[in-house]
Amino acid sequence: MKNTFKKITALTLSILTVASLASCNKDKPEDISDSQESNSSAENSETAEKKTLTLAVLSGDSSLNDSIRWFNNSNDDFEIELINYGMKVSKSEDSYYDDALTMLKMDLVSGNTPDIVSLPSDSMYVLVNGGYLADLYPLMESGGDISKDDFLPNVLEGLEYKDKLPVICSDFYIMTAVAKTSNVGADSENWSLNEVVEFYNNLPSDTDLLYKIWEWESLMSGNTLETFIMRKIVRDCVDYENAECSFGSTFIDAVNFLQGKDFLKSNLVQDPEKDISAQAWSLINDKAFVNCTHISGMDAYLSQETSSVFGGEDITFVGYPSESGCGAIVRTGTMYGILGDSDSKQEAWEFIASQLKSSENIPVLTERLEKQAASQKTDSFALRKPQQLPYPENNTEITISDETVQKTVDYIMSVEFDPYYDTQVENIIREEYTSVLSGEKTIDECIEILESRISIYLSERS
Repeated sequence: MKNTFKKITALTLSILTVASLASCNKDKPEDISDSQESNSSAENSETAEKKTLTLAVLSGDSSLNDSIRWFNNSNDDFEIELINYGMKVSKSEDSYYDDALTMLKMDLVSGNTPDIVSLPSDSMYVLVNGGYLADLYPLMESGGDISKDDFLPNVLEGLEYKDKLPVICSDFYIMTAVAKTSNVGADSENWSLNEVVEFYNNLPSDTDLLYKIWEWESLMSGNTLETFIMRKIVRDCVDYENAECSFGSTFIDAVNFLQGKDFLKSNLVQDPEKDISAQAWSLINDKAFVNCTHISGMDAYLSQETSSVFGGEDITFVGYPSESGCGAIVRTGTMYGILGDSDSKQEAWEFIASQLKSSENIPVLTERLEKQAASQKTDSFALRKPQQLPYPENNTEITISDETVQKTVDYIMSVEFDPYYDTQVENIIREEYTSVLSGEKTIDECIEILESRISIYLSERS
């Protein structure tokens, strides 16, 4: 599979901070309250004259609370009031998160709706599929600082649902895989399963395909060939918008390929001189060929992960094997939606637009990505720790090339979003196909069970 993406005019890579992921994780909510703040009587009088819009969340997020406070202090026309549904249910219950969502849904059904919601993607899908959210496209075109043309086109396309835009995200990051162009070829961007299998079968006996791949949910769990092969293929089997699943030949071929493989086999060795890490030494010296990584923006970490660990050589974004034409997995930052019953949709959009102008990850606005890319072209990344060096010299610097910058920008602008992906579906699929790998079921039995389980799950989810 050779898929050439449309190149768009030239316009961040660090792992997300815990704060930036707080709105996407199911952590117990912090007690967010403005009751401890003291305000002068004059400030109270001024606030009382403002129109109030409500913003519903399921769990505490101190950064969002700070952002709302800043917005309220700088806006004379209206203010945002945060409603934390996580504070309305028992924190001692393991189901508090689901209970909070249930309470929000009950309010929606009863007509007691907030103006804005900011939810994790799986919870947001419930509102999207239920038709509770307003289409943001008309609001974008009704005047203001941000219009439809200001966004990365693939962001809007990926977040659309039945030709409308019910949500927008503040930013996003990309999980993908990188290899030396000299080893895999420039045409291997977003390679197919067949290409991966052919490459794997031709590896020298003293090498590995992967250096290492980490599970984001648990950084301490070393990942395996199984996860690399199946991660995107599993996602490609499920169509959430139409509540359908299909486990065709690619899924079958992937499971058959993995049977009998030693997922934890490793030929990685430390640099004999111990001047650099096993990762860098293995990738530079072609003892491992693929580095799985995160792209969270055009920053110094991008230089380290895409250039330094390969000794500054040209790279290709091979991605996870996929037949869909995109081997990347996109995870969104904070998601916002406006309730269709809100009488203050334009003001709600004004607040959301203000939140899109700052982010710690890949921005959704084209101009902000262009500025990141321009800055990256002029900055070099000094590798300061000896164990990270691609070469023994302690003063080694790797400057990411203009070609790599542009290649990364093009890749960012070409990736496909699956914002409503449910990890529970992935868990179900993995549970069934691993039973085939262990010899407990046949592939046909596995598919029959999967089609039944996933269909029922998607139906209930809808």
